[in-house]
Amino acid sequence: MYWVVFRLNAYTDDWTMYDQGIHLIFLPAGVKHLAILLARGWGALGCGLALFWLSFEFWQEASLPQLLGYTMVSTLASWLGVMLGLRLLQVQGNLANLRFWHLPVMDLVTTGVHAMLVNAFFMMAAMKSEHWLENVLAMMLGDYIGSFIILVGLWGTLLAVRTVRRHRLKTPPS
Repeated sequence: MYWVVFRLNAYTDDWTMYDQGIHLIFLPAGVKHLAILLARGWGALGCGLALFWLSFEFWQEASLPQLLGYTMVSTLASWLGVMLGLRLLQVQGNLANLRFWHLPVMDLVTTGVHAMLVNAFFMMAAMKSEHWLENVLAMMLGDYIGSFIILVGLWGTLLAVRTVRRHRLKTPPS
């Protein structure tokens, strides 16, 4: 799913690209956050493998160790952010007490951790050399907006399914 949404997001490059590796609307961030939230390690692994494969396209001048490092830092930073958000909000491991309002708060934590660590890696790995704070803020904004769009889409889908189920229960069979 990460790979598919990344491909769809690429159609917005002309008007959402802030800098290499940073979009002002980045839908795959929402997919990654949900994958990690729901499938934990397996979700991170799937998104990490997709990101590694895709990174060869948008970091063409980067070396294999840089791409591997970037993928690992990005994936682990998102995982760390989601786990930190769950802990801060005291959400149970089985998500039984997860509420919709938790998701935007968790995404704020996740996008902050992710943006700081990934852009620090960019500087240390000589993939970028300046504008750290601006890049962190732009990445946070893009990831947060992308996550918000994905979450609202999921929420709308769940509401529609619930409404259809209620309607079917109320309607007598013919």
